[in-house]
Amino acid sequence: MIFPFIVLDRQINRNVTKHERIHFEQAKELLVIPYYLLYIANYLINLLRFLNHTDAYLNVLFEKEAYMYQHNFNYIDKRKPYAWLR
Repeated sequence: MIFPFIVLDRQINRNVTKHERIHFEQAKELLVIPYYLLYIANYLINLLRFLNHTDAYLNVLFEKEAYMYQHNFNYIDKRKPYAWLR
């Protein structure tokens, strides 16, 4: 997701689409640039903490929310602002 675009391959399944739409909502509520700055900062802190890319990435707050709810197709309609903080 590169705000305001969600770039997807034709082969992508609905869960990936939902995952990226959750990121879109996160970026929108943070007015885009702060979203990317927080994402990068959170990733770098996690990289120091876990010392590997996969664990650092999976523990980014924004990714945790997106992975947790990508299977819930009603989530975006019911999502509360700043849900990634919970």
